[in-house]
Amino acid sequence: MQKVSRFRLAFLALAAACGAMLSACGGGEPDVTAREISNEELVLMVLPQEELGAEYAGLVLDEFTSGFLSNEEAIENDYDGEDERGDIERFGRVNGYAEVYSPPPADQGDPSALNEQGLMVGTAIELLRDGEGASGRLEDETADYERELRGEAGTEAAEEVDLQPFSLSGIGDEAVGLQMRQPVPLDSGLKMFYNATIVSFRRGRLVGAAVVAEFADKDRQDELAALARKLDERIQAVLQGDITPTEATTP
Repeated sequence: MQKVSRFRLAFLALAAACGAMLSACGGGEPDVTAREISNEELVLMVLPQEELGAEYAGLVLDEFTSGFLSNEEAIENDYDGEDERGDIERFGRVNGYAEVYSPPPADQGDPSALNEQGLMVGTAIELLRDGEGASGRLEDETADYERELRGEAGTEAAEEVDLQPFSLSGIGDEAVGLQMRQPVPLDSGLKMFYNATIVSFRRGRLVGAAVVAEFADKDRQDELAALARKLDERIQAVLQGDITPTEATTP
C-alpha cells in the first residue's frame, strides 16, 4: 500500500474539473506567499482536528497517510513516477504536508459506526515555486487523474466513477469543488459506493485541499467549502505571524 495513497486519490479527484471550474477569487491582493515558507509553517497551516467539526471528534490521526510528502516520495508513490518527476520539475514543487483523520484501528475496541462508514477527513498543503506553478499543478492533475483512474485502471468500477464539479467563490485565488462517487464491488456481487467531497484552492504559490471521504451518501458541498475557507484563513494567519509554533499544537 502506498503512502498517502487514499488521500492522494481524493486529492487527484479534485483536479478532474479544474479546466472548467477554476474561479478567480483574489485578484489584485498582495501575494502573502511571496517569501520563504518553512516546513514548520506548513505544519501549522493544516486544520487541527478540533477545527474540523464535532462529527470527526472520534477519529484519530492516521499516521500512515499524514505527514510530509517530499518530492522523491511523491515520485515513488505516484502511478506514473516519471510523469510525476517531470511535473515536479516543471511546476517547481517544493514540499507537501497533510493531516488525515480516520477511525481508530479495530483492535482498539469494537468497531463503531465511524468504522462502518469508512469516514476520513483531512486537509493538505502543497508548496510550489510560484503562483504560476501552483496554478499549473492544479490543471495538470486533470489529465493525470483521468489516465490513472479511468484509463490504466481499466476496471468496470473505474469506468463507473461519477465526478460532479460544483461552484465556489471567495476562496483563495482559484478554487474548485468536486464530488466523487465510486462503486466498490462486494464479494456478494452487490456494490456499495465510496463518496468523496473535495475542495482545492490556490493561495499564491500554495495549494490547499480539504476532503471528506466515506461509505455514505451525504451532501457535504457546503461543509467542505466552509472547511476550505477556514483553511485559507489559517494559511494567511500563519504567514502573517498571527499563528506561531508556541500557539499551536503540532503532531
